[in-house]
Amino acid sequence: QEGESWLRRAALQGDADSAALVGDLYSRGGELPPNYAEAAMWYRRAAAAGHKVAARALEKNFAFVPGICSPSEIGLALEMGFSVQKFFPAEPAGGTAYLKAVSAPYRGVRFVPTGSIGLEQLPGYLELPSVLAVGGSWMVAPKLIQERKFDEITRLTAAAVAVVTKTRGK
Repeated sequence: QEGESWLRRAALQGDADSAALVGDLYSRGGELPPNYAEAAMWYRRAAAAGHKVAARALEKNFAFVPGICSPSEIGLALEMGFSVQKFFPAEPAGGTAYLKAVSAPYRGVRFVPTGSIGLEQLPGYLELPSVLAVGGSWMVAPKLIQERKFDEITRLTAAAVAVVTKTRGK
């Protein structure tokens, strides 16, 4: 909360990077509840202050990936023009069964599930036609990095790539 408060103050004083970061906080949800109108407002403020990525993204109608977890959030994000949405927290929210159920009425929306997904759950998400990609950090867990277990990181990453190749054929 304190970090968000400092970012907001800096953004209001014209700091473009801070405005873009506040937009990110509203867009993806988590630290702040998702609010796509607020996210767009902060991205516009960042662009007006010279943030080139925000300006280009708005110019090209770049699809920021808002975080969603419920059908009402899916609908709101879709209404705001977001056809790609981050499903978070995927596993605690009900996993593949939940995503399959809530996404059924929203044809054309693609999801990027993240949150407590491991190698064991990866194939189930990749088998869903509505899933564009799957986010996961199990292969780069902070402990593995701190302990410099790069061979293990490589092994886990290769295992994830193998699952993607087997499931999606690419």
